Amino acid sequence: LFQVAIAFHALVFYPVWPLYAQTEEEEEVNAVEQAKDFFCGYTEEEPDINELFLQLQAMAADEALPNIVLADAYKYQGCIMAQYGENEYQASLLFRKALRLNSRLGMCAQNPALALFKKVIRETLDDTAPVIQHDPATNRFADDRLTIGVEIADAGETAFSMPAEVLLFYRSPASPNPEGWATLQMFSDAPGNTAYSVVIPGTLLPKATGESFDYYFQVTDELGNVGTTGNPEQPFSFVPLPETKTPPPAVAVTPPAATPPSIVEPEPTPEVTPPPTTPVPEETVVEETAPPAFTTRTPPPASEEKPIWKSWPFWTVLGVVVVGSAVTTAAIASGGGSSSNPAENGTVPVTIVP
Repeated sequence: LFQVAIAFHALVFYPVWPLYAQTEEEEEVNAVEQAKDFFCGYTEEEPDINELFLQLQAMAADEALPNIVLADAYKYQGCIMAQYGENEYQASLLFRKALRLNSRLGMCAQNPALALFKKVIRETLDDTAPVIQHDPATNRFADDRLTIGVEIADAGETAFSMPAEVLLFYRSPASPNPEGWATLQMFSDAPGNTAYSVVIPGTLLPKATGESFDYYFQVTDELGNVGTTGNPEQPFSFVPLPETKTPPPAVAVTPPAATPPSIVEPEPTPEVTPPPTTPVPEETVVEETAPPAFTTRTPPPASEEKPIWKSWPFWTVLGVVVVGSAVTTAAIASGGGSSSNPAENGTVPVTIVP
C-alpha cells in the first residue's frame, strides 16, 4: 500500500507541481501577458485593473529585467492610465519612458490608447514624411494594361514608420470624371517590402491619340506623416498612343496659263541740252632741236725729251753748290795757322768738267 501511495503521488502531484512553483519573475512577466491579452482583445475577461497596475509598476522598478520587458511594463501602465485614469499627460510620460527603452516598440490595432501612443512617437521619434521615389521609365505597358511602381526610400526607425497607405491619384479622359482626380490604392509584394505597385486597366487609359494619363502619389505612414511625389499642378504623364508626325501630302502645282506678252511702247526720252563748253587753251608746241655736234680734239704731238744738263733745275742746283763751296773756302782761308793741306782742313776740292 505504501508503494502504491507513492506511485499515485508521483503520477498526480508531480506533473501539476510546476504550475504552483512559479518564480516571482515569471509572475511579473505574466502580468505583461495578461495586460496584452486584455488590451488587444484576446480575452473578454477583465482583470483587476488596480492589481494589474501595481504588478506592472513593480516590474518597471526592477532594473534586472531586460529593456524589452521594462518597455512593455511602462507601455501597459500608460494604457491603463489613458483608458481608466483618463490622464493623457501621465500616459504620454509613461509611453515616452517605454520608447526610450525600445524605440521600435509597437502596439496592437485594437488598443484604445493606440492614437495617443502614435502621437507620442511622432512627437519624440519620427515626424518626417516618407520619401517616394518614382521613375516613369520603369512603367510597364503591355496587353492594354499599365503597371506603375514606386519605392518608399525613407521608412523611418520606429515600428509605425512603415507606410500605412500608398495612393495613386490619377486623371484620365477615359475615367468617369475626366476633369477630376480619382484614387487607386497601391500594394507591396510582401510585408516589410518598400516597393509598391498598381495595375491600371485598359478601361481607364485614354483611347485617342495624344491624350495623356496624369498621375501623382501620396503615402501616409502609421504615425500620420504624409509624403507626396508630384502634385495636381505638376503630375506625371503617360501617353498610350503618342502622336506620330506624318509628312503633309504632296500638293500638285500647276503652272499658270501662258499669257501673250504685252507690248509696252517706250516712253519718249526728253531732250537733254548739253552744258556750255569752255574753250580749251591751245598747247604750245616746242620744237626740239638737235644738239650741236661734238668736235674731236687731237692731242698735241709728244715733245722730245731734253737731256738733263739742258734743263734749268739742273743748273740751279749746281749754282747753289758752287756758291756754297766758295763761301766755305774763304772762311777756312781766313782762319790763319790752318794747314795748307786741304785734307786737313776738312775740305775736298771739286772740279767740274763741262
